[in-house]
Amino acid sequence: MNGNKLSKTQILTAISAVLVIAALILTVISSNTAYALNHLITVIVGCVAAAVLYALVTAFGGKLPVWVRDVLLLVAVFLTSMAMCALISGRTLLAGYIYFSDLEASNPIAIAAMNLAIAAIVAYLVAIVLTVIVGFSKQEKN
Repeated sequence: MNGNKLSKTQILTAISAVLVIAALILTVISSNTAYALNHLITVIVGCVAAAVLYALVTAFGGKLPVWVRDVLLLVAVFLTSMAMCALISGRTLLAGYIYFSDLEASNPIAIAAMNLAIAAIVAYLVAIVLTVIVGFSKQEKN
């Protein structure tokens, strides 16, 4: 890191951290809107831990050995994926009710909860893709 300028990898990990926090907020709101998630604690713990790891890589990215940075990013991807899978698992029943039956197809509250969940899943996926890009990017020698 030169002065206050962030590297491209630090910017991408910072974006990943923001996306994970945004996805967490969307997940909690979705869970509180309709059909509460059973594994909400798993999602919260996974997202907070992943965001902390992303923040560490962003803050100390240039000072960390590449292998340490890669391990932190690997764990962050695992935690983000765990949170996303818990959300998908918890929203499968609601998706079935909305999209494949008439039980909740006209319920605006259930539809809003599902739309929030879909937005959260997209945010999780983008964070994971950005992290994979960072993991495979060429790094300068420390």
